[in-house]
Amino acid sequence: MAIFIFAIGLKFNFMRKLVWLLIILLLTIIGFSCSFWGITTAPVISVIHSDASDSGILSISLIQDEKLVIKTESLLEIWNYSDPDTPKSIGSYPARVELSSMILNKYAIMSDFQILDTSNPTAMTPVSMTATGPILWEEPSEFLDGYLYLGSFQIVDVNNPQNPNLQSSIDITELSDILVMDNYAYLASSFGLTILDISDKGTPVVTGRLSGVNSNLEKKLAKSGNTIYVTNWNSESAAIFDVSDKSTPEKIGEVIIPFEDSKITAIGTYDKMLYLSTKTSFSGLNYSSIMCYDITDPLLPKYLKDVRFQSTGISEMEINDDYLFLLNRSLGSTFGISDYPHIIILRRPS
Repeated sequence: MAIFIFAIGLKFNFMRKLVWLLIILLLTIIGFSCSFWGITTAPVISVIHSDASDSGILSISLIQDEKLVIKTESLLEIWNYSDPDTPKSIGSYPARVELSSMILNKYAIMSDFQILDTSNPTAMTPVSMTATGPILWEEPSEFLDGYLYLGSFQIVDVNNPQNPNLQSSIDITELSDILVMDNYAYLASSFGLTILDISDKGTPVVTGRLSGVNSNLEKKLAKSGNTIYVTNWNSESAAIFDVSDKSTPEKIGEVIIPFEDSKITAIGTYDKMLYLSTKTSFSGLNYSSIMCYDITDPLLPKYLKDVRFQSTGISEMEINDDYLFLLNRSLGSTFGISDYPHIIILRRPS
């Protein structure tokens, strides 16, 4: 009997060791696979919770002097992130802001024909506004060099913020994103991609159009040189367009996510890098990642790595030299980070 029990013990001991060896082997394979695919885990530097985040964060903007502007349904807040480990709220004003874009780095458009002067975050001041022309304060919006480009599509001179002056209008159906660069405006809409020559703000001219870009869903744009990247919300790829000839934009390829069950939720470019924010659902749980591509050759993005972090899904990103600012508008579990909309700060992958 003793010999039999000893033999059983040896068998169990062997099986236990075998199980541990298999676990170690599996972890090694997973680790190799992650390394092979460039998968890394991004430590979250910090998470910003708006005082009004339970009512919904509408948008975020980076302005000068290391400040982040947060617009919610009922509040505009300014945070200082000079120490990204402990960003600090330095001012707020109880108002709903109509546009995501900030004018001249310090003015926000509010409802009721007012603008908010945020130059002193601790004492923000509403200023009356008298508009010239029937301006429609509609998103998306883009500000550049004294002009505001609105989702109508309208071009508004805001060099004098208290007297915005409508310059021109063009009817673009269901406009979802605007990029302005080098006297051209690139418009994503339900139609597709439209390019406008805006060198004369009073008479913008359509130079090129391309229909059927990633179906008729909401689109987001990013640009590098003469290349435009177009993606739909919750899609699995980003289309690549050569726009060096503004009259005939040409689709020359796609950036396809190399992982199953992942969807693109935001897109951005910075310093020869393309960033795709993706959301992956697995067994009822969600995690997000930043897919990083080298776009030294913008027409041929080179996949570098997948930086993963805990989040229910990113809807907007802002980028500077050092950091990614990621807006999560979704309610839900984020593995203990937050149950409400919030902003995640990550070190910018390069």
